[in-house]
Amino acid sequence: GAGNLAVHVEAAGRDAGDYRVGNGWAEGRRVPGSFNRTGTGSVGLSWVGSRGYLGLAFTRQNAKYGLPGHSHSFEGCHTHGNHLHCGSHDEHDHEHDHEDDGHDHDHGHEAVPVVDLRSERVDIRGELRDPFTGFSALRLRAGVTDYVHDEVEEGTVATTFKNKAHDLRVELQHEPVAGWRGVLGLQTGQRKFSAAGEEAYVQPTLTRQWGVFLLEEYRLGDWHGDWRIETALRHDRQSAEAQDSGVERRHHGTSASLGAVWRFAPGYAAGASITRAHRAPTAEELYARGLHMATSTYERGDASLRAETSRNIDLSLRKTSGDTTFDVSVFHNRIRNYIYGRTLDELDGLQLLQYSQAGATFTG
Repeated sequence: GAGNLAVHVEAAGRDAGDYRVGNGWAEGRRVPGSFNRTGTGSVGLSWVGSRGYLGLAFTRQNAKYGLPGHSHSFEGCHTHGNHLHCGSHDEHDHEHDHEDDGHDHDHGHEAVPVVDLRSERVDIRGELRDPFTGFSALRLRAGVTDYVHDEVEEGTVATTFKNKAHDLRVELQHEPVAGWRGVLGLQTGQRKFSAAGEEAYVQPTLTRQWGVFLLEEYRLGDWHGDWRIETALRHDRQSAEAQDSGVERRHHGTSASLGAVWRFAPGYAAGASITRAHRAPTAEELYARGLHMATSTYERGDASLRAETSRNIDLSLRKTSGDTTFDVSVFHNRIRNYIYGRTLDELDGLQLLQYSQAGATFTG
């Protein structure tokens, strides 16, 4: 850097061949298609002043890697109600005989598909201290991503996945009010996803999200140790539109948390928090319908899915200094309308998954 300008440049490359494996594997000594060649470069420029900074960065990534284990044996598989069917419609028994699936090629000798990936991202970061009366800092974070990858089989592009997205986050840190310090902010984003080709299992979707949030902190000292009280509130809205069918689903919800950290001795801290959290379903969970070769599943979304709501309790104990440090915690989460892939049928390693909802409890 020089004067008020700072420049950051970085690059990384990786070239890994196919994995070598031990004796006794029928496929040989190496895993075909397990290679990975990746290159990443980034250039950033920032203006730094006495009250803050503003920076811009551009990052590009190119990658090629194989898809070992990829198989075409499930091509042509479809559903009959809640059951999978492969092969011709003359075969109605549920034994699902794969020996004649309509393909006359030898799957055991087909070339391993290759992913050709390209990603470009622009990031903006900024902070202004003492922007106006009552506030100590204004922060900005924004980004634009253009991502695409082709799945290439025997030199031909079979499927193309595209993801164009942007996001923006603005925070205002206020001056202490009655001992409380905090941040209020706005976050918004958009994701446009599409897949075209043989293995496109989700129609093009457009997802828009925005949220407002408030995070506050209060410190107490000299009361049987040092205490920090934290509380937060956030409201989110999301719309997810399936662009081919014109179906759009909207979800909204409010999350809240209350926590405390007690430093009861030098180097020791105990914490507790209770949280009510909200998560809207993804576009894939709402609109998926088709074969997902990468996971050997036939996925079916459900446009009527509701948002998840979880209630969580967390307790922790930490030792942060000395020759030995540790961190131990316990949690209990109860989730209403938990979204998961319910297996309806299974056929020679192919699963029919229906995105569904049920109550769930996680403890650990």
